[in-house]
Amino acid sequence: MQLLANPDQRHAMAQAAVERASTLFSWDRIAEDLLSKYEASFGVTIAISCFLLDTLVLLLACAPGGHVGGQDLRSPGDRERAGKE
Repeated sequence: MQLLANPDQRHAMAQAAVERASTLFSWDRIAEDLLSKYEASFGVTIAISCFLLDTLVLLLACAPGGHVGGQDLRSPGDRERAGKE
């Protein structure tokens, strides 16, 4: 009930939640976590981890729609063919 009566507090809490979510779940954060887990679990070097991460991004780009993080990662030919379907 306190939040219903206080729009300023409601707005501040909503803004803080958006900032926290964008920090915790950004692609940069996810990539850092993935790389550290590879290194800790398998002793894989950063270079190999980056290769694996790039491969993962390319695999995601091959998914229906070919979009990752709002970017269309398909080749120009694939985009052209998809437009004709």
